[in-house]
Amino acid sequence: MEKYCTWTHQIDEFGDDDYWTTSCDNIFAFIEGNPKDNHFVYCPYCGRVIKAVLNRILLVEYQGKAKPLAVVD
Repeated sequence: MEKYCTWTHQIDEFGDDDYWTTSCDNIFAFIEGNPKDNHFVYCPYCGRVIKAVLNRILLVEYQGKAKPLAVVD
């Protein structure tokens, strides 16, 4: 089992950039800030330590799941 749960910063099809996908296959949204700003140390889904990664991938919803579409600069 991995030591960390990687949270990757995303942007959705509407330009909202408050979404984070997790390596344990979940999605989390913050109203403001990032996991560190909001004092998140452990993933609420799997319990592993969070490793946050800033990324700019456009997500679209497909069959109830967020899927990556394109990289946004």
